[in-house]
Amino acid sequence: MKIKNQWPHLITIVLIAAALLVGNRFDARWAGGDGYQEHQIAIGPHIIRERGEVISSDEATYFTFGDAVIHIDENTEVKLIDGREGHETIQLIQGRVLVGGDIDITVREVTISSTEATSVVHYSWLDEIDVIFFDDTSSITTPELTLSATDLDATMIKMNTLTYDYTEHEFNLENSSAKNFYETVLD
Repeated sequence: MKIKNQWPHLITIVLIAAALLVGNRFDARWAGGDGYQEHQIAIGPHIIRERGEVISSDEATYFTFGDAVIHIDENTEVKLIDGREGHETIQLIQGRVLVGGDIDITVREVTISSTEATSVVHYSWLDEIDVIFFDDTSSITTPELTLSATDLDATMIKMNTLTYDYTEHEFNLENSSAKNFYETVLD
């Protein structure tokens, strides 16, 4: 068989592969995806943002994103990553958030999945996060481990976002430096 006679077949295979890759990238149904889904927007007092935009505030505020309510403390930056229904994800760049509802919070390679109420504090200059579980259904996933709130003996963990080392602690609202934030949000 001569290679000259095979060019039409090779071109057809390359075109089909390229079409499937493009279709997969855009989640097309014919390529095995769910089809296009509209991204939700974040709405709050003086806040209307779309996927990819950063929400920052010099004072505590809140916004809704999908079915979740996200409370952000002062000096906090949050980026909207994914707004498709059932895939809502935000990235905590720095600061403190308390989320209520079904949403994922990412910090570097760490993903915190909340279904009810979880608080995450990201100390970006220390490469650390504090995760406070207000329910038993939240979990933390890193490239090396997965922790469920039910696996822990405490209500809070402190984790290094580079090494994934963590320690368990009990959260004490009365001794928290953010006592006012939590009291305002949790009321």
